[in-house]
Amino acid sequence: MVSGRSALAWIAASRGLPTDRDTTDRLRDHATMQHTCHVTSVVIPAHNESGVILRLLDGLLADAAPGEFDVLVVCNGCTDDTAELARSRPGVRVLEIDAASKVAALNVGDQQAQGFPRVYLDADIELSTQSLRLVRDALESFPSAAPRPVVDSRGGSLLVRGYFAIWSRLGYTTSHVLGSGIYALSEEGRGRFDTFPELIADDGFVYCQFTPDERCNPPGATFTIRAPRTVPSLVKRRVRIVAGNIELERKTGLHPQHDGPGWLSVVRHNPRLAFAAPFFVGVNTYASLAARRRAKSGTAGPWSRDLSTRESN
Repeated sequence: MVSGRSALAWIAASRGLPTDRDTTDRLRDHATMQHTCHVTSVVIPAHNESGVILRLLDGLLADAAPGEFDVLVVCNGCTDDTAELARSRPGVRVLEIDAASKVAALNVGDQQAQGFPRVYLDADIELSTQSLRLVRDALESFPSAAPRPVVDSRGGSLLVRGYFAIWSRLGYTTSHVLGSGIYALSEEGRGRFDTFPELIADDGFVYCQFTPDERCNPPGATFTIRAPRTVPSLVKRRVRIVAGNIELERKTGLHPQHDGPGWLSVVRHNPRLAFAAPFFVGVNTYASLAARRRAKSGTAGPWSRDLSTRESN
């Protein structure tokens, strides 16, 4: 874990400033003064997320000062009590729309958000107040930022755990990550595009708006992803991710490019993960073929919602 002072020293260094105690104290005081005037908006699209919405809200607001964050939960096409649960938390605004559409929820949330920077996150992740603050502070120097993902694979099968042990070491998750459940934009960064386009891969679209040196992962900032517990759930998730990337390239010409190690390099440097390599390759190959088959036939397939990670708060 990186301390708050270490994070401030890192921010100072990124601006070409000294990293001594006096400088970091001034940065801290400046940030405190700035954040009393500028609220950070947090937009959370939610479709039938009653099983996880309080887990998210209670984590990100645990240490927040009153009015520090403008949190909007945009319930889209909900038929459960997600809205009621979200309203039970002080400082949370709840918007409800009829369409079960994440993109529509993102755009409505954007219209109603009160300030910048702006953070967009999925309802099924876990995020602490401290990590949210570190991301917010990084946006004073970068147009986009995100915490690094940490995968909670407890309860998953051995193969699923092995899959994510490899995935969590790939270049995408270790170098300039932006997405997989959360991304944050400064006002300048949000100005790179108009409304969110009608795409499955909203995070892939946002990722492609920035060069690697414009995407910041501040030290100490993490968020937790719950891994699917079963192989079928994992496969469905992978098919949807690949389908989203195919759609992104077809509609916009954009294709996310990732630096860093691939699966073979990961396994070479972590021989104990060799047992999972055939499964990792097999799942990704099947997902690619299935997604391309659906794209060719013009069928999007069912919404690949992973219920195995949404059982309780």
